[in-house]
Amino acid sequence: MSKIDHLFEKDVLVVFWSTPLHDEAQSTELSVQQVQNRLFTKDFDICGEVKDGDERGIFGYRKDAWEPPIDDEIEYYTKKRLVIRWFNRGEGDKIDPIGALEEMTLDSLRKTMIADDPLHSFRVILDDYPYVIMLTKENVRLPGRSLPEMWGFSLTTDPDNKEWEVFLLDERRFTIGTDFDVKKDDMKEILVRIDEQIFNLGKKVKITFYNKHLYEHKPFYRTILLFTMMFLFKKELHNKIKKARELILASKKAFSIDINEAALMRNPRALKR
Repeated sequence: MSKIDHLFEKDVLVVFWSTPLHDEAQSTELSVQQVQNRLFTKDFDICGEVKDGDERGIFGYRKDAWEPPIDDEIEYYTKKRLVIRWFNRGEGDKIDPIGALEEMTLDSLRKTMIADDPLHSFRVILDDYPYVIMLTKENVRLPGRSLPEMWGFSLTTDPDNKEWEVFLLDERRFTIGTDFDVKKDDMKEILVRIDEQIFNLGKKVKITFYNKHLYEHKPFYRTILLFTMMFLFKKELHNKIKKARELILASKKAFSIDINEAALMRNPRALKR
């Protein structure tokens, strides 16, 4: 039976703006135009914010990556990928990059074809963390786990980046919205609870941390929040992987992927030669 340690409790909100005409969205978009940052590409579309006490952040996605201007149906679905970027809002117009969540469409297709079930693979890239974090949905063939999703990731949790831990994101049953409990591999203690709260004019996700060390550990904290930012696109992610697989199987041909995704798969040893 899972349990929650109430010795520490901290709530963080990830808020999805209900419409691009939202007043705050407009004012933020005006300010980011003044930011000279290569991550603010012309197709960057801001879609929400993070609220953690007095700290504020904004996040959005690359529209051209998510809706590539491609006519060929197979190429469209194999190159369509979700790229979310998160920035911290400082004083004035200052905005600093925090991290990104990048979909690995090829790996998602590989997993989906093997499991005969839509599975997803992402890479989390943080600005002050030396490793790329693999965040993936897994096919868990266990009694009672036919419906809920199970995701997982691993990262270092000590200051010297030498000790690693594996974390599981276990979807809860019979809830409104998308809700997860974050645990370690013993599946007992709940470290984080993720509750998607849906409203008429948009929605938000409340993330409650029950472990002070992990809340203060930036790679863990940021991975959890980037995961929840993906909820806005969850249904379409599921459908587009299914569609891509169907088209590939029907054509029986090889296919291409986005060049930016291919760059994330480059062999680092080969690059040094």
